Order: sequence, then C-alpha cells, then structure tokens
Amino acid sequence: MSLRKGQTATPKVQRPRDDIEAALRRRVKFLRASAAAYDDGDHDEALRMSVDLRALLHYGSSRPLLHELGLIKTLQYVDSAPERPPSSPGTVHMWGGGLTVLEVAFGEGGDTDGSVVPRYATGGPEGPPTNVRHRTYTEWWKTRLVVTAEDGRWFSRSFLVTQMANTEGAHTDAYLDGDYQALQEQVSSWHTSGANGVPKPVSSDVGRASVRQITWELLRTLEESCPELM
Repeated sequence: MSLRKGQTATPKVQRPRDDIEAALRRRVKFLRASAAAYDDGDHDEALRMSVDLRALLHYGSSRPLLHELGLIKTLQYVDSAPERPPSSPGTVHMWGGGLTVLEVAFGEGGDTDGSVVPRYATGGPEGPPTNVRHRTYTEWWKTRLVVTAEDGRWFSRSFLVTQMANTEGAHTDAYLDGDYQALQEQVSSWHTSGANGVPKPVSSDVGRASVRQITWELLRTLEESCPELM
C-alpha cells in the first residue's frame, strides 16, 4: 500500500495462533485435492502442489507457515527415497532419483507403455512403503539430493519445488533456470516400443512426479507428528 506524504505505516498486528492453524488446514486441503487430481491423471496439478509446498516449507521473502507454527525445525520428515546409488562412468540413473520409478506396462504383440510415477504416492509398482526414514528439516529439504537429471546432476527437494513454484506455479517466467530446464526435458529422450516397432515416448515427467511424491511425504509427516492440526 502506498502512503500519502506525512502518513505513517500502520503497525502490523500479530495473528492469533488459531488463524495460523486454520491456514495450515487450508494448505493441507489444497494439497490433498491437488494430489487426488494428479492421481486421476491431471499431472499439471503438480504446479499447484509446488506453490503450497513452498508456502509451507520455504524461507524466502517471508517465513514459511510451518515456521510460524513453531514446527518446521522440530518435525521429523518422512523420506521415501532410497539411498543414492553409486555412480560410475557412463551410468545413467533412468529412474529419476529416489522419488520416482519408471513403470512399464506390457501389452499384446510386444506393445509397451512407459510412465514416470511417484514411488509411493499412487501405490506404485513397489507397493506400500516399508523402508521410509525420518530426516531433519535441513537434511530432508535442502541437503539430501533425491532427484537426478539424465546427465547425472542431482537436485534437492527445495530446488525442485521452488523452481517449479517460482517459474510455473505462481506465475510463468519467460526464462527458466538451466538445471531446472534440463530436469524437465529429460523424459523426452525415453521411449518404449510400440506393437509395430515404432518408439513411444514415456509419459509424465520426473519433475511433476517428484513433486507429487514430496507432497505424499509431507502429508504423512504431518499425519504422524501433529494429526490434531490436520
């Protein structure tokens, strides 16, 4: 708000905790609705999820909602990604990192369909989770590298979520971060074989599938640690 000459800004008023808890419930509701829509086939809902994840978790020009509730550094965050596999020259981690898997369905006549799916969020090919770990906020959000591009570069949850929210979710940027663009484009080079031998592109993409999985992790974290706020 602009001020006229001689005016002073009105002091900010602290919001009651009940209001902040209600804001958390709204964000959780938004995440659940977007996750359900994603699972029904609308993968663009990952863009909405990235915006809500950023509001809950990211320190930027304002503090995240989980900070305002005093939770962000005390929660133990569910980590569904397996340990990063060892690298070797010429190795390509086609599974997209720890948050996704490449699911291939075999049809008649040699026809195959491939898609990148969240590891657990949609009840993927590996079934329900049995080996999740718990991490601190900093390790889970910032330092643990769980998403990989086809050229071998690895990224954190924070990088993926904030790049998606900042450039595609909250608004559309004309220019993208080069690393984020490489991650978004990698699935375009993956193909399966059609019944007639013609290559078929793999559907979905690692970025959106990973954000769906991060949403699953955060919702499960909140359900475990503070169900009374859900």
